[in-house]
Amino acid sequence: MMPVRTETVGRYKYFSVEKIGSSASGKTGIYDVVTHSGSVIGRIGWYPGWRQYVLNPAEGSFWSSGCLADIQDCLKMLNKR
Repeated sequence: MMPVRTETVGRYKYFSVEKIGSSASGKTGIYDVVTHSGSVIGRIGWYPGWRQYVLNPAEGSFWSSGCLADIQDCLKMLNKR
């Protein structure tokens, strides 16, 4: 079953970041990184050990420095919420 994307939190040159749900506690969000053609290339979620949102890239995905900079901006925004 495909997750339901409920909110777009960022639109970038090659991908968007879409909220797909919340953690079990409901305190933090879970987000897919989706190319404009619809492929999921990563997931952003809360990492409690570091007390911040982190990217878990999809196996076999490739990231340019520009895409990584966009992800870094998105993570900064999510961590300020």
